[in-house]
Amino acid sequence: MTTRTAALIRRLDLDPGVLRVLSVTFLWVALTCTALLIPISLTLLPGYEAWKFTTRDIAPALGLAAGFTLAAALLAGSRTSLKAAAARLVTALGLRPGTRRTATVSLAAGVGAGALCLAAAELLVRIPALSATPASEDPRHAAVAGTSTTVHLLDGALSAPVHEELLFRAPLLLLLTFLATPGARETIPTPLRRRATFTAAAALSALVFTAGHELGGPVNLIFAAFLAAVTTALLLWRRSLVPCIVAHTVHNTAITAIWLF
Repeated sequence: MTTRTAALIRRLDLDPGVLRVLSVTFLWVALTCTALLIPISLTLLPGYEAWKFTTRDIAPALGLAAGFTLAAALLAGSRTSLKAAAARLVTALGLRPGTRRTATVSLAAGVGAGALCLAAAELLVRIPALSATPASEDPRHAAVAGTSTTVHLLDGALSAPVHEELLFRAPLLLLLTFLATPGARETIPTPLRRRATFTAAAALSALVFTAGHELGGPVNLIFAAFLAAVTTALLLWRRSLVPCIVAHTVHNTAITAIWLF
């Protein structure tokens, strides 16, 4: 079946650039679905009350990851290889730093940005006009109310950063990679239009990300918009998803520790 499908794709005579973009995109979706297993697996811990994901989501997440990986393999296999497509994805997301110095700077940038986000969050909650939803009414807090301190910290550190950054910020890096290709330069010929395309995509990503953080009231909405702006700036500076994940993790872990202690 795989051979026949690959032969069919070759007969369709799709542009090699289009095939590369599609295979990398499908691998990104597969990776994002796999990352969802991190928050889903937390529901297996003692005392954790599922509110967003349940153990029943494990099979769909694995199925989607496998399905999109297979689709990427079929597309890539018609002209190149799945390994090559995966290498392109890793490169596009900046997950393979060129030097130790590059990795160190990216990690330091992520930690610094996480500290900045923490300071912003602490400032926002002190503005009287911005009253957040009480913690007792927040299902995120109720979900871990019966768990240990360790589970609290694990939930804060791992529940959102990886899959949210893959879902909202990674597409921007893929778009930047695409906009640098000859095909994109032919389709969107002027630098101004390419910048406008990226700006519109970044704004849409930030808007959707912010809208998904309505829990906690206006404080959380404003902070989500701030976090989206900071991580997008990191993305543009470092051309890597790593500092974005680090910043998100540092902030979430610190906020959880403050809430606990």
